[in-house]
Amino acid sequence: MLVLGTVLVIAIGFLAVNCISVKFTWSEKIGLSFPVGIGLQTMMMLIINLLKINT
Repeated sequence: MLVLGTVLVIAIGFLAVNCISVKFTWSEKIGLSFPVGIGLQTMMMLIINLLKINT
């Protein structure tokens, strides 16, 4: 389960970085995918918490 969560974070981050700029090199995209994915996950958790959605 931990591996699946990490892979999803990296995939979401990679897609977000790719949408930001397609001019990044592959190494930049891969390097930025994890921090961007963690940031997006944190923002989604914040929104869920503010809306008081029980998970």
